[in-house]
Amino acid sequence: MHTVPLVIWSNYLPRVPGLKLNSSFLGPYLLQQAGLKGSFYTDYLFSLWQKKPFFPGRSYYRAAGIDDKYLEDYRLLQYDLLFGQNYLAQGKPAPIMQEGYFLGKEKMRIESAHFWEEEKAKQGKGKLEISGKNFTPACQVYLNEKPQKTTFVDENHLTIAASEKILTQLKNLTIQVKLGDSLQNIIAESNCVLLSEMLK
Repeated sequence: MHTVPLVIWSNYLPRVPGLKLNSSFLGPYLLQQAGLKGSFYTDYLFSLWQKKPFFPGRSYYRAAGIDDKYLEDYRLLQYDLLFGQNYLAQGKPAPIMQEGYFLGKEKMRIESAHFWEEEKAKQGKGKLEISGKNFTPACQVYLNEKPQKTTFVDENHLTIAASEKILTQLKNLTIQVKLGDSLQNIIAESNCVLLSEMLK
C-alpha cells in the first residue's frame, strides 16, 4: 500500500536497480552484501527474502497470491524469539542485543563527586556535583537505586540537591547515572560506585 524510497551506497558492489524489500529484510540484506555474519534469525530472513522479496499486509495476501501457510515458519520463529524457549536456536540462542552495545560514542562513566555547600545557608545544605563522561540532558542520578531530581550542567557534570549530613551518615551509599526512554525503561547505565570513594 505504501513505499518509501531508499538508497544503499556501495563503492565496491555492482549496481542493483529496482531493489524492493520489506523493512524487516533490510538488515539481513545489508549483512549479506557486506559479507558480515548474522544470526540464525537474519539468515532465515535473508533466505525468505530470496524466495519473495516483498510481503504486503496480511489482509492483502490473497490479492498478492500469497498462501497464508507460506509464512507459518516465520510466525513460529517470531513467537519463539519473543515468548518461547528459543527452540529454533537448537539450544544456542543468540542474544538480540549485543553485550557490548551502548548508546553514544562512549559509555557513561562517573569519575568523581564533590559536595558544594550553599553559601547563604551554611547549614550543611548544598548540592552534589557528579563529574564524569558522556552525560546527556535526560540522565538521572540514582542514590541507592532511588532516582534523584537531576540538573544537567554539561556532558561531564550533573548536580543534585543533597545535605552534608546525609552524605556523611550513609557510608554505603551507591551512586549511578541512568538514562531512561519515554516509557521509563532504562536504556543506558553508568558504572555503579560507592559515593564515599568518589567524593573529593
